[in-house]
Amino acid sequence: MPRRRPAHRAATPRAWWGPRALRAGASALGALVLATALALAGVGASYAFLTDRQTIQVRAGGQTSATITAGTAAISVSTASFSNLYPGATQSSAVTVSNTGVVPLALSVTSITGGTAAGITTTVARGTCGSGTPAITTGSLGVTVAAGSTATLCVVVAMPTTAPTTGRGTGTAISVLLDGVQP
Repeated sequence: MPRRRPAHRAATPRAWWGPRALRAGASALGALVLATALALAGVGASYAFLTDRQTIQVRAGGQTSATITAGTAAISVSTASFSNLYPGATQSSAVTVSNTGVVPLALSVTSITGGTAAGITTTVARGTCGSGTPAITTGSLGVTVAAGSTATLCVVVAMPTTAPTTGRGTGTAISVLLDGVQP
């Protein structure tokens, strides 16, 4: 007698360990490994900047708003003048540096130009001339001028005894560039 088939046949359940299941698991595992590798690779190059913001309520004299203006940093310098400079001579001149800004300024010499054709050397020292303070050609003068105050500097020029005679009877311009930086 022939074998009889049922009228409705249920689908055969698939085994969880079969080839299709293994391929799906391998794909999921590969994606997980890739995501982990990318996350770990970015650890060394990721940065977080934490910020916070608050509103400051300024009330002055019953006002609900105030105007805040930026401060200024400014210096002015008097002129140094030298005359009758000759080979072997050294002359000095006091200059006054005025801080016309609203913040204190630390003074430094940025550069000195001019006078080199005649062999003239120029240096700057803090304080009055002859005070014994070391003179410099560049760098910090070690003096801070308060806002609205002044400081005295000494500009020293020297012509060596070996200066060329071609400079006789001529003049030269010397520029000292001073910087004032808020400390």
